[in-house]
Amino acid sequence: MKGGLPLKGQGELTHPELGIIRYTVRRTARRFVARWKAGVLALTVPYGATTAEMADAIESMKPRLLTRKPVGRLYEFGKEMKFELLTLTVIGVEAYGSRCTLHRRAADRFEIRLDSRADLGASECIEAVGRLVKGLSRYLAPQLLFPRAAELAASVGARPSRWKLSSGKKVLGRCNSRGEISLSSVLVFLPSELRDYVVLHELAHLREMNHSLRFHAVCDKYCGGRERELERCLKDFRFPLP
Repeated sequence: MKGGLPLKGQGELTHPELGIIRYTVRRTARRFVARWKAGVLALTVPYGATTAEMADAIESMKPRLLTRKPVGRLYEFGKEMKFELLTLTVIGVEAYGSRCTLHRRAADRFEIRLDSRADLGASECIEAVGRLVKGLSRYLAPQLLFPRAAELAASVGARPSRWKLSSGKKVLGRCNSRGEISLSSVLVFLPSELRDYVVLHELAHLREMNHSLRFHAVCDKYCGGRERELERCLKDFRFPLP
């Protein structure tokens, strides 16, 4: 497809299969990038792109985006979100106003309370709850992630120079040339075998700072021959975050 009008600033459109798409034109963008955010598709558009080029890009990305499209609401009142290390429940409270607060009910049980009249499907509400969930992960991560990470390092004879905490669900781990390994706080929501996989993946980078065949051989050995299987499972995991 060719032609079309040049795109500027921000805008919104509705796709018959993908739903609402909110796009933002950025001068620094070199290509079209799309990701789901609070149940809505956020699309970054390179400067100078046209409406026709955007339509083509959306169609080319559609198969991948549909496989990752959120199913149902991310948060529901009263529904427990059970993870291996903790349980989260969103609780509706009468006449709670605009507040959205986090409460600890037990060592591994947490409640997020907000007004029972709130629309949990609204993007602003999803983002408000998501901020509390992410804050909880940052609070819990050091005690839940680092001791196990040190155990895994010792088991494979690896010696990272430092463990660091990061955030985000796109980049779950990172290893730099100084031997420092960063682990995302959102790993606390993963089952143990997937948490271990992320850590072992980064530990393998201490030997191979790339994703070459040699790297994957090391990583697969660390993972007991299950690297590809665990990688597929990780891609299918749904974090409780917008």
